Amino acid sequence: MQENISDYKISDLVCPKIGDLVKWYTYYKDSIVKDAGYGVVLKRNKSKKLAPIDAPDLYDTYYVFKFTNNHNSAEWFYLEDLEDIELTKNKNNNKNNKKQKQQEGE
Repeated sequence: MQENISDYKISDLVCPKIGDLVKWYTYYKDSIVKDAGYGVVLKRNKSKKLAPIDAPDLYDTYYVFKFTNNHNSAEWFYLEDLEDIELTKNKNNNKNNKKQKQQEGE
């Protein structure tokens, strides 16, 4: 079953920090993905957004430097339009730990 961003509360979402690598999405009005790519968070701000009644008035917005083929640019995104990218630190650490254990066992 595919998870939907609307299944989460804002407090459940991981907020990227300045300098984090993220995947960004832009959408057509009917919520179909228009474009997507990778970028780095440059700034974080609070801004107003039309929201449901029970939602807070201010939302975090993120200024992201987008890596694109045509031209590099920066754009503001809401949290729900970003996906935090976990780098392979844990995988690399696990590989290094296995190599060290193998070397110690020899």
